[in-house]
Amino acid sequence: MSADQTKASGLLIHCPSCQATVFARVVAEHAPPVDDPDLHYKVSLVECPSCNQPLAARQALDIDPETGEYDFTAARRVWPDPEREVSPSVPRPVRSALEEAKLSYSARAYSASAAMVRKTVEEVCRHFGAKGNLAQQLIKLRNEEIIDKKIFDWADALRQRGNLGVHAGDEPTTQQDAQDLLDFAEAICEYVFVLAKKFERFKQRTSGPLRSRQKPSP
Repeated sequence: MSADQTKASGLLIHCPSCQATVFARVVAEHAPPVDDPDLHYKVSLVECPSCNQPLAARQALDIDPETGEYDFTAARRVWPDPEREVSPSVPRPVRSALEEAKLSYSARAYSASAAMVRKTVEEVCRHFGAKGNLAQQLIKLRNEEIIDKKIFDWADALRQRGNLGVHAGDEPTTQQDAQDLLDFAEAICEYVFVLAKKFERFKQRTSGPLRSRQKPSP
């Protein structure tokens, strides 16, 4: 990227000093060479247009499995006060809804954030082919042991609270409520799409005969 292109480019990122999502100017960026496309990422040094504070952002490479097209994910602040990253293992529709919930929270649109958390849960159910209304879909995931009872209770609470974000006249969602909902949604995605896969890989790796994994006796 040329210097002129770098100066003209920018990233949407949350500035902790301004407590707002801003379109920050890219000062410099670097993408380390890696062999595995799943590990490809780039780091950008950006400047907040309001307070001029420097921020460091990280973006992972996002590949569409259907089209093979790729792009970088939304910028995540890694300095100062690092933001939590949505794992690339989370399917794109689920990840997009969760990231929009996080952006809404950053913009202090807490009811909108709650509504997008509900959308996140909907996308999780859609990923597993669940049918019916959202309550029925969650029951199906629980009955098929895709989620356990505790995760079901969390997801159902997100469903109910998310309804309040889209209905006129309902009580507004507080900042604390929105933060809790985001925490629960991230935990559900981590459980379903990240930890479950790690456990399956662990079982495959350790499924051989016990003797082959034990050290020989001296």
